Amino acid sequence: MDRPVDAWIGMAVLGIAALSFLTWYLRLTGVGKGLWRWQRGPRLSFALLDLLTALLILALCEIVAAIIYRWSGGDLSASKDPVAGYAMAAWTRTIAMVLWCVFVFATRPRIVIRSWKAHRRHFFSDLRRVGVGFLLWVPPVLVLQSLLASWLSYEHPTLETLRELHSWQRWLPLVFVVVFVAPVSEELLFRGVLLGWFDRLLVERPSSTSLLFLPDDGRYARRGIQGEGWRRWGAIVASSLVFAGLHVGNGPEGHWFGPDLLPLFLLAIALGWSTRQTGRLTPAIGIHMLLNGLTVTLILLGASSS
Repeated sequence: MDRPVDAWIGMAVLGIAALSFLTWYLRLTGVGKGLWRWQRGPRLSFALLDLLTALLILALCEIVAAIIYRWSGGDLSASKDPVAGYAMAAWTRTIAMVLWCVFVFATRPRIVIRSWKAHRRHFFSDLRRVGVGFLLWVPPVLVLQSLLASWLSYEHPTLETLRELHSWQRWLPLVFVVVFVAPVSEELLFRGVLLGWFDRLLVERPSSTSLLFLPDDGRYARRGIQGEGWRRWGAIVASSLVFAGLHVGNGPEGHWFGPDLLPLFLLAIALGWSTRQTGRLTPAIGIHMLLNGLTVTLILLGASSS
């Protein structure tokens, strides 16, 4: 074992834990309220058509990419070359995200421009919220996941593949997918489209035509979510359940419940709350990137010390 690497890992974990305790102390005592001052803002409204379009574009991109790759003589079998599969996934998801954003812009350009201006105007203040949110929510989630992992074995194909790669040329495509592509695409889908659609369903209660097809963005874009009580949290819980449900099967063989199911559900609630409070996806995307980046870094350092 490489003891210096293990020592650095231990020091980094203790440092993050100490900062998390300090952040929670400040939060609970009310000191430094400016660190987590959130303001509600306008949000893009989404319909079921947006979700179906996103899934359709992704499916078409994957089909086209698979055809092109096979014509070039490649083999995407995980047993043959897992890195090639992840590299293709990176390009496929990135292209699909760009095409879907073009679709949204084409169907409602004014609200997209308004939302982009809001993201740009609050970008640096949202970076502060990313740091605060990461320290508040990610360490407790990782602790809970570690406790559950001590009782249940953990099987995640992406992380297992990452542990087996020993050169940066091979793990770089996988790191790009995990740290950058996955957070952006998942937050667009779950905290953007899905949460936005559940918000309209449970809070705004629009007409069936507006709920299924392109909605009227005027009042929604100016005022954001206006509902109160359980309906506000119902949309967050519903989208979080779907997010956690996609991770079913990462547990021991033959079991649907893995050690990351409950922690990811709780994290999704926190990310949904941050999106609801700001009306922007920047905090959720940033926190998700930091979580995945921390996980990948610890895995790579742990693999290098073995």
